[in-house]
Amino acid sequence: MEEIIGSQEELPPKEKRKYWEDHFRAWEQSGLTQVEYRRQNHLKGHLWSYWRKRIQQVSDNDVTFVPLSFPSGKIPGSHISVVTPNGYRIEIDKGFDFSKLRQLVEAVKGL
Repeated sequence: MEEIIGSQEELPPKEKRKYWEDHFRAWEQSGLTQVEYRRQNHLKGHLWSYWRKRIQQVSDNDVTFVPLSFPSGKIPGSHISVVTPNGYRIEIDKGFDFSKLRQLVEAVKGL
């Protein structure tokens, strides 16, 4: 297991995030309770909770594109419907302007 050195207070934002991600990964591999891991690593409970929630929220909002292929090479039917795990539904009708797709993804990502 990689040792996590230093204090997160002096770190720039991206490095702070990595600092906490490394701690959560180390904790999961340690077999310790959260309380014991925090005690051994001198981590404050409120910061632990804040960063754990923040990292989980970002992970939940990550967007992943999955390539679709259709045997005929054409989009079936009159539209495509995509339902996300958190219940959002995106429907793309025939004739959809795909240049607007990035805007749509960004809008849904922000919800």
